Amino acid sequence: MKNVLIGLLLAAAAGTAAYFYFKKSKNDQPAGINRDLVTGNWSTTLDDSAKSRLLYTFSKEGQLIRKGTDSLAKADTAKFEWTESGQLRVHMPATDTAGTIFEVVTLTADSLSLKEKGKETLQILLRT
Repeated sequence: MKNVLIGLLLAAAAGTAAYFYFKKSKNDQPAGINRDLVTGNWSTTLDDSAKSRLLYTFSKEGQLIRKGTDSLAKADTAKFEWTESGQLRVHMPATDTAGTIFEVVTLTADSLSLKEKGKETLQILLRT
């Protein structure tokens, strides 16, 4: 009787461990976000047409280039990566080791909405 009880406890512990292991790996990418859609050219939206827009290019290799629409503007090179929880970490400049974490609010074929961690402002980018 004692051996049966110990066997049941071990089986329950193994089942619980397996459940949490597979549940965690299954949720690495939040539902509804296709990470491949970030690749390509994006631009900021501004209400004031007198201001220049910012153009962003995300590459498959994790490189990010930010440039103003002004022809004299110098491009900034950065890098980006996805975190395990589905957030976007941007290292600007590319040598920045900590990076800035953005929550991806929406990512579709034509729009990308980002919210910097700890801030309320929403940055919206449109596909160019």
